[in-house]
Amino acid sequence: MKRSYSIAAGQKNFPEVVSASEKGEPIAIERHGETVAYVISKERFDAVLETMELLSNREFVRTLRTYEAGKTKWTKLEEVPE
Repeated sequence: MKRSYSIAAGQKNFPEVVSASEKGEPIAIERHGETVAYVISKERFDAVLETMELLSNREFVRTLRTYEAGKTKWTKLEEVPE
């Protein structure tokens, strides 16, 4: 399946565009040869929103950087005080 459509072709083939996006394939929509929009599945959109939310949380980003640097300290669950 095509990965990009002009606006007119996207409108004409909208069911096909939506079906492809539901299968995980992002579809570019072009105007005069330039991408102006994408059609993506709800699942992918939800994942993008979740990622944006996580990356806007300073504590999460700090923890992620600590983990990526190999400085995370692991503790067994039964060793964590209540």
